[in-house]
Amino acid sequence: MSLLRYRSVGDGPALILLHGFCEAGYIWENIIPFLSNDFTIYCPDLPGHGLTPLSDSINSIRDLGALVNRWVQDESITEATIIGHSMGGYVLLEAIDQQPGLYSKAGLFHSTPLPDSPEKKQNRDKSIKFIQEHGAAPFFDVFIPSLYYREGSWKTRLEQEIRKTSKATLLAYTAWMRDRADNQHVVKEFGRDFLILAGSNDEFIPLGSLKDLQTKIDFQLSVLTGIGHLGMMEDPEASAKIIRDFIVS
Repeated sequence: MSLLRYRSVGDGPALILLHGFCEAGYIWENIIPFLSNDFTIYCPDLPGHGLTPLSDSINSIRDLGALVNRWVQDESITEATIIGHSMGGYVLLEAIDQQPGLYSKAGLFHSTPLPDSPEKKQNRDKSIKFIQEHGAAPFFDVFIPSLYYREGSWKTRLEQEIRKTSKATLLAYTAWMRDRADNQHVVKEFGRDFLILAGSNDEFIPLGSLKDLQTKIDFQLSVLTGIGHLGMMEDPEASAKIIRDFIVS
């Protein structure tokens, strides 16, 4: 059995799409039709999400990165472009840091190579305490509306799927994200073969922080105007064009 449950579709060079926190491979469904004629797309479910169970052997974002690398090798995926949404971007960075030769290009989608600030770490701790005391449902009531700026018909399914995330997954991943490393060096080493795709109205990854980062290290920065934290759902066609142009450039 595969290390990660996944869906693959399309034909062409490999494109791996890693989902974010409380998501699963389904998060890419709206963007796939715009890319599947040009690429073989792989959408794995990370442990504790979708059809892949949480594992006692995984205890950090770095462990998740190593697991993704093992999965890529087991499935004989070669010369892939890998793109990660939000938390999936943190996993991607750790995967590349450990085995950069597995990937030809890489990108963060509403994500950052920067570690949590002290304030953000405190907010993670507050979230952990809140979930421990009140459970998952009240957390989702606040979390879900902050994800998007532009609504669509996908919103109902999104909420249904996110609410399937277990309390154990919420607690584990929140702590792992809090404790993740600074991975600016990974982006720096890839240079122009690294894309960061941002939303102008993203509440989680402020555009200004990415523009500041670009003054220090070289990478491609593309911005979706009027989009929050879910560009692949809010504007899948524009998101797909940016990804395609980046890969073929």
